[in-house]
Amino acid sequence: LFVSATVWSLSFAPHANAAILEAGSGKPYNSPCSAIAAARSGDVIEVDSGGRWIDDFCTISTPDLTLRSVGAGRAKVSASGTLELGPHQAIWAINAPGVTIEGFELYGARAAKAIRVLPGFGVVIRNSFLHDNDVGVEVADGPSAEVLIERSEFSSNGKTIDIGHVARFTMRASY
Repeated sequence: LFVSATVWSLSFAPHANAAILEAGSGKPYNSPCSAIAAARSGDVIEVDSGGRWIDDFCTISTPDLTLRSVGAGRAKVSASGTLELGPHQAIWAINAPGVTIEGFELYGARAAKAIRVLPGFGVVIRNSFLHDNDVGVEVADGPSAEVLIERSEFSSNGKTIDIGHVARFTMRASY
């Protein structure tokens, strides 16, 4: 019992000061990437599902971050094709452990990736729709990384999923 209590308190300690950051029209942050830039470890970013952002590219470098679309439908982030997608050639690049993406539609990265997970990291993607990209999700090698994709749809991508050498890859209720 003592060991369980110790493990429980240690596992939740980093998130004791976690915040909910809101992104969307009339919210404190006007885009998902502006909220991502302000986030701290353990925060949850709630993005208005009625919102649509064009060329909102960024690298997620904050550990244990959750991005969640809230409301009916999915928040939409697209690439216009007129701007450079940044050094990682993705709408969103993951460069931290413990990142979860829930309920987004990412599309239009015709010569790049919707989501690119950099070497050594994993990701959780839930209830999302990735379409019309060169690659839906690309995960670089990460021998201890875990990737979970569930309840998500991939359509009209050049390559749906490109997973490097990872410890565990799980895909459930997705197509």
